[in-house]
Amino acid sequence: MTLPYLLRLVCLCLQSLFLVNLTMVIVCTVVSGIFVRVASRMRPANAARLFLSLRLLPFATALLVVAGLCIPSYLRYEQNTGTEATGFFCLITAALGLGLCITVLGRTTRALLQLRAISQQAKHLVTHPSALASTRLCIADPKVAGAPLLSLVGILKPLLIVSPRLLQTLSAEQFEAALAHEDAHLLSRDNLKRFLLATTPGIVPLVPGSRSIERQWQHYAELAADETASRGLPRRSIALAEALLHVARLANIEHTMPLASSLAASNVELAFRIDRLMNTETIAQPSTPNNAWNRIPLGLAFAAALALLPALFHPLYRLLESLLH
Repeated sequence: MTLPYLLRLVCLCLQSLFLVNLTMVIVCTVVSGIFVRVASRMRPANAARLFLSLRLLPFATALLVVAGLCIPSYLRYEQNTGTEATGFFCLITAALGLGLCITVLGRTTRALLQLRAISQQAKHLVTHPSALASTRLCIADPKVAGAPLLSLVGILKPLLIVSPRLLQTLSAEQFEAALAHEDAHLLSRDNLKRFLLATTPGIVPLVPGSRSIERQWQHYAELAADETASRGLPRRSIALAEALLHVARLANIEHTMPLASSLAASNVELAFRIDRLMNTETIAQPSTPNNAWNRIPLGLAFAAALALLPALFHPLYRLLESLLH
């Protein structure tokens, strides 16, 4: 098939998007097995960041390659000389790349509609005094089946939705520990990360990918929130463990809302979390803040990569030409 100048550019961009994403997903899936063993010896917050990066890296890398390499190299070296033959392989992979873009658009629309539905439901909830100044604590309607026990929902204007039954069950100390757990999710912007995970495509259009990596992120995000909520204090750890036990007893009415951080996430081993909280030596040391000096090597590497980009334009253009035909 012969295509004009701009359509060839679009096809090459979509093809590169799909091929780079495919390659990076395979690489990240292979190395994730190694990182599972390494992460068990890391602090939960660092392990959560590791698996979040593994999940988001493929599509983010594909976008950067297309925007930073493919488009500039094509515009610099390709002459606008009318139509040119395009191979069948290029058309097929470009169609798959278009499918990835449509998948991202569809997932983003779905996630935004879910957030809008949550905000609409929250308008009818009763507000309860909260110790967290950055969010509102709302009482779930007991007449609604499947209401969450305790969940942090939303991104820009997050809400804490709590079940009246849980309020009656927890002591003041247990409820304070549960609130601290959700506040840890709020401070780490875990709901925003859930949104990014929900909108990131897998290896091919319409097929979810890297579920194991997402489960690992979920696991360590919960452990990190437990660690932050306990503050390295044995009494706080025990209170949070007791709150988790109460949630487990009420689990028959637990409902996981979309894009929400729940006190007892369904894909995290509750017994493991409780044992870890009861073992106060495991969480005795609070997490250390990030040091800005640690980011200097990363910044230097990024600057060096930008300086080397022009040297890659011509070899990449030759590769694109071979993929096109």
